[in-house]
Amino acid sequence: MTAFLVVIVLFGALVSPEFVSNSVYNTIVICIKTIVPALFIYMVLTDYLVRKNVFRPVERILEPLGCSIGIGGAGVTVFLLGLLCGFPIGAKLSTALSEQNRISKKSAEYLNLFSNNCSLAFIFGVTSRIVGINGAWIIFLSQFFSAVIIAVVFRIILSIKKEQPSIILMAADTNSYEFTSSVVNNGITMLNICASVIVFAFFGDIVAAIIPDTIIPVKGIFEFSSGVIQCKSLDNNAALFATTLFCCFGGIAVYGQVASITRGKLSNRLYVPAKMLQAVIGCFIAWLLIICNEFFEEVNIVRILFH
Repeated sequence: MTAFLVVIVLFGALVSPEFVSNSVYNTIVICIKTIVPALFIYMVLTDYLVRKNVFRPVERILEPLGCSIGIGGAGVTVFLLGLLCGFPIGAKLSTALSEQNRISKKSAEYLNLFSNNCSLAFIFGVTSRIVGINGAWIIFLSQFFSAVIIAVVFRIILSIKKEQPSIILMAADTNSYEFTSSVVNNGITMLNICASVIVFAFFGDIVAAIIPDTIIPVKGIFEFSSGVIQCKSLDNNAALFATTLFCCFGGIAVYGQVASITRGKLSNRLYVPAKMLQAVIGCFIAWLLIICNEFFEEVNIVRILFH
């Protein structure tokens, strides 16, 4: 079935090469302007620091919390770095912890379900231009709390137990790992990410061209950053819900990035269901935060009138 769809896409591309050129060009611009600046440096720095165990003091502080939910202090650190630095750093660091035997493979697969999130740089640098700073805070908080809820839900589903301290505290051999290795490895990963973004954004453009009224949801589902940028044509609350949905889900392109990083190392069978559930929960939390925000604005207006 997949091969059949690809053949159809190829036929369409041959018929209209100009459409392909425009789609690829526009997506490359998005990669250069938003994705690479918001991701590459963070990938290099976090990869190197985690492999060198620089976060060990923080991990020890977080150890009791981390062990209680089965990912150790290192896992909690990865979750926080994923929130700060963006897709697909959670997958990359979860895989690294598993390879270093600092958490079990099952715990790394569990951690991967909720540690891949949209970065602060993207939320406050890109979405804030569409929904404002208050809207960006709503998106960030919705993503954070929905990710925590996913962690709780899938801990129960997967029956994740406490990790043994001997696994969590096992130090990796970092003496031979150099900073240039992080630069080269993550440079290759960045190229894979941009290639994935270009391809899936192109698929989204094709579907949107066939069904023009679906351009925003289709582009957001295939490649979230393209969908977010399209939200500027919506009114504020609609844009806020749509960007929250896209940022929490991440899109098919991000799934491709995560799969390319974890392939042969971690299972991704629950990744898409987890992200779909997170997107629904995130939108519900955003709705609650919008109501709270409107309520407090109304209270402030009342106070002004009475003064």
